[in-house]
Amino acid sequence: MKKQIMIVAIALTIGIGLIWGTTSMVYATETPKDGISTIIERIAVKFGLKKQDVQAVVDQVQSERQATRQKDALDQLEARLSVAVKNGKITEAQKSLIIAKHNELQAQRVKDQSTWQNLTPAERKTKMDEQRTALEAWAKQNNIDSQYIYGFGGRGEGFGMGSGKGRGMSR
Repeated sequence: MKKQIMIVAIALTIGIGLIWGTTSMVYATETPKDGISTIIERIAVKFGLKKQDVQAVVDQVQSERQATRQKDALDQLEARLSVAVKNGKITEAQKSLIIAKHNELQAQRVKDQSTWQNLTPAERKTKMDEQRTALEAWAKQNNIDSQYIYGFGGRGEGFGMGSGKGRGMSR
């Protein structure tokens, strides 16, 4: 029982550290993955825990945070699209298409994540350009203005597919 309480306390500590760490500068000598591995190892040694148990807690916290971020992003997208439908800018059918495309692209990003990590920056750029072109063609085919796939009002809150070719996507 004490080990379970300790693991929960450690997970909370790591979670807080991860939140703080995302707002801090990452040093060039150590990647975030290496930093987390070091923390996990040190916690396991200090508290006499199995490294795998600590890693499992960290993985669970990270997965929960990612799921929450994805749900929040989808909720925000749906709310903005609902306003666009209400204002007559898009139809309900277009809204459904956009949400389906968003979910499709998100699933594809998760599926391709490890592949993308092994690409050079030039290869990544080429792939992103290909995806952008395909997405623009899809939007045109469905008579959807690109602002609904790249961002609303130029604030960069679309699908996360890059800058939208200079459409003022920075905040």
